[in-house]
Amino acid sequence: MLRSLAFSNALLLNLQNFDREKYLIFNHLLFFTPAFGQLSVKFSADSIVIDKIHCFIYERIVNDLTIKSLDNEVLITGSIKTISPGKFSTKYTFLTVNKEFYNEKINGRNDLIFSLIDNDVISSCVLNEEKLLKFIKKYNQLP
Repeated sequence: MLRSLAFSNALLLNLQNFDREKYLIFNHLLFFTPAFGQLSVKFSADSIVIDKIHCFIYERIVNDLTIKSLDNEVLITGSIKTISPGKFSTKYTFLTVNKEFYNEKINGRNDLIFSLIDNDVISSCVLNEEKLLKFIKKYNQLP
């Protein structure tokens, strides 16, 4: 117990030295793994499962991705571009609100889903349009 407490305190003390990307990864590991009794998120080649509920259909063809509702309604499309080896950029279109979105820290399906969950845009397998518009306004780096 003391060893675990010391480890968590060390992580908290070093948190100020993390950049945003590392912080988000740490946050996801801390809050989105079943071991901590919190919401779990699992990704497969064709689905997104949140808290053991199949919530979305996922399709990827080469560098294009599509996230659909279980009713087969297209909710989100995206295009992934390679910037350099190991570095990618993704531009998304949220079809339910007809908005394009780009943020250099949100690349690919996993980053996007975690960010939407973190901001309560996805709740109970539903994409909340009002919260989605706030999310886009806050994080969109497109002009």
